[in-house]
Amino acid sequence: MIKQAAISIRVESELKERVEAEAQQQGMTFAAYVASVLAIHSRGPAWVLKDPEVVHTSQGETKIMLKVVEGWPRAMLSPTEAEALAKQLQQAAKAAQKLLK
Repeated sequence: MIKQAAISIRVESELKERVEAEAQQQGMTFAAYVASVLAIHSRGPAWVLKDPEVVHTSQGETKIMLKVVEGWPRAMLSPTEAEALAKQLQQAAKAAQKLLK
């Protein structure tokens, strides 16, 4: 599987360069980094929903960056999307409270 992933990454040279740069930043070889990414993404998600941060993009937009799942890239939400997510999570919390009673 790692060999297949490395071959696929070769097709997209820009992606390969980004992955190599990230591997180097993490202090890992390319192969070890790809293996760790595959291991993280082959597991079920570990929901965290934490560390919201207001960011200003290069396109002049203001977004909410939120860590959603451990080991995955952060979500970039518009203020409207973040508010909608908050409402959905409140509804989920109410449903969970009913189930836990």
